[in-house]
Amino acid sequence: MGHVLDECPRLAPLPGRRVAYTAYIALRSQAPLNLSRVAGLLIGMLAAPRAAADLPSANAVSPASSRPGEEATHPHPSDERSRLEARLDFLTSRIETQRRHAEWWWTGFLNVYAAGLAVQTTRAASRGRGFFLYPGRNAAERADLIYSAVKAAGGVVRFAVQPYGGIEGTSSFVHLPEGTAREMQTKVAQAEHVLAQNADATTPFGPWYAHLLNVLINGAGVLITGLGYDDWQTGTVSAGVGIMMGELSFVTQPWEADDDLEAYEARFDGERRPSEPNEATIRFAPHGAGLGLTGSF
Repeated sequence: MGHVLDECPRLAPLPGRRVAYTAYIALRSQAPLNLSRVAGLLIGMLAAPRAAADLPSANAVSPASSRPGEEATHPHPSDERSRLEARLDFLTSRIETQRRHAEWWWTGFLNVYAAGLAVQTTRAASRGRGFFLYPGRNAAERADLIYSAVKAAGGVVRFAVQPYGGIEGTSSFVHLPEGTAREMQTKVAQAEHVLAQNADATTPFGPWYAHLLNVLINGAGVLITGLGYDDWQTGTVSAGVGIMMGELSFVTQPWEADDDLEAYEARFDGERRPSEPNEATIRFAPHGAGLGLTGSF
């Protein structure tokens, strides 16, 4: 008994869906198996163009639904919207927490350094007009107060040039419309962009060089009072307070965004995103008295 290859009509691609081709090899008693025709079909299937990949892979046409008498099935739009809403809820909650932490941290330390600048400047001015006219401990204290005011001014500048440590909130996407699937996708994409930016701006506990600069800047005050006025105690106490404040600002700065981004990817990256193309597949499946060859691209 010979074999013959019967090719079923090619499925027309639905809008925004992958193209699927099916060929069936049936047992017939007509003619020998035409291997060149089989090879030609395989090559044609591999060379088939991909359809638009801007919709989820769950909408791809399945081989089973392409058979006569069966309807094509795909997830209901409400299921896709539910997935997008789950993403958006996660992103909104985490970004709000990041921003709240950033606001408390930034506002608190900015006020502390601003108050320190005012207090130390006032105390230094109350010591008299002449910098070198006060011998002994008073001169050392005044030098230390002036240097402390300079350090406080540096702290004010540090926080003023980077509000909230670069952590953004939900204002860029929370008011975006979400009535249609396209609007919801746009809103989720903007929220993902904010989370990625916050993660880029986050360095938990500060970079190593920030800790080194903190020690060097405060240590310079010890040298000023110690070498200049032979008062190592005043400079050491002031440097200790300055180092403690600097380190406290580093270890309490916003740290959540990195972990939140990892958690988001771990939870949702298993779902193929709308813009993510599907992989080409070829498989065999039983079909009547023969064998079905199905390819999708």
